[in-house]
Amino acid sequence: MRRGATTPKRLPSPGALSACRRTIKAAQDAGDEGAALQAARRAVKRFPESARANFELAFHLYKLGRVEECLPYLRKAMEADPRYEEPFFFHGDLLVRQGNNDEAVRYLEKALEIRPDYTAARVSLARAHLSAGRPRDAVAALDEAARLDPSNPQPHLLLS
Repeated sequence: MRRGATTPKRLPSPGALSACRRTIKAAQDAGDEGAALQAARRAVKRFPESARANFELAFHLYKLGRVEECLPYLRKAMEADPRYEEPFFFHGDLLVRQGNNDEAVRYLEKALEIRPDYTAARVSLARAHLSAGRPRDAVAALDEAARLDPSNPQPHLLLS
């Protein structure tokens, strides 16, 4: 390498990151959220630039009621991979639950820009619109969710 050149960022091998995800999932499936959280922390320590690892850590912190602590990891996941829809959906859904509906709409629309067929994001978007006093927008989001996933009962139930 020539003098003054920077070393390129080393990306995690897909196999190593998959192994971390399997460990997290095994702990989660066993009902041990504490172990899942610790596995997610290890994944972020090993792969700090991984959107998936940061999202997993945010998700498990949230499941343990540590909402404020999960937010930096959600932001890191969104920055690390702006084409990964899950952190945008999760952050938007969290904001709906907190009553921050206008901000939630921005995150949910970003998730839908990335993945237009994301039914859960459309349902959450409908809830944000409804809570913000925009029933027409809510109905439009639910209609589209029902059209995209006719076998999913949730949009149909909310429309009735």
